[in-house]
Amino acid sequence: MSFVQICTCESILEKEMLLSKLRAAGVEAECPNRSISRKYTDTTVDLSFGGYSTVMGGFKIYVNEAHEEAARDILQKFIADQKASEKDFKSGRTDLSRFYLFSVFSVFIPILSHLLGAYFLFKAVKNREVVFNMQFFFKAFPFIFTLLITLAIFLTSF
Repeated sequence: MSFVQICTCESILEKEMLLSKLRAAGVEAECPNRSISRKYTDTTVDLSFGGYSTVMGGFKIYVNEAHEEAARDILQKFIADQKASEKDFKSGRTDLSRFYLFSVFSVFIPILSHLLGAYFLFKAVKNREVVFNMQFFFKAFPFIFTLLITLAIFLTSF
């Protein structure tokens, strides 16, 4: 049996997903173990940066030469699915989470943080983002508290 390399995966997760798709389709696929973990003490220290193989040059996927055509078709579909899911992926940063961030910063930089926080709160309400009452209260507390103090200082200065 002769094996040919069809691709190099960048992460352990990507490698495992592709291997499982190939094996589920009946394609004989392998990836040599290239772990660079070292035993220093009682625990193993993983040097592959949380599953990314920046030091190792990637995870090479090999398939049986007889299944190369089917493997390349599966690989193309896998890549297309990944690109489609990247388009659908929305950043984890919502306008409400940005408001919470500026709520915390309003303690240190009051005026600018209040303006930006109010802007993101307005956008969150406009986009009808889901608000959890108690979570919102506790995360908005610094914003409200520093806003009241800033207004009190401003009004008493006249």
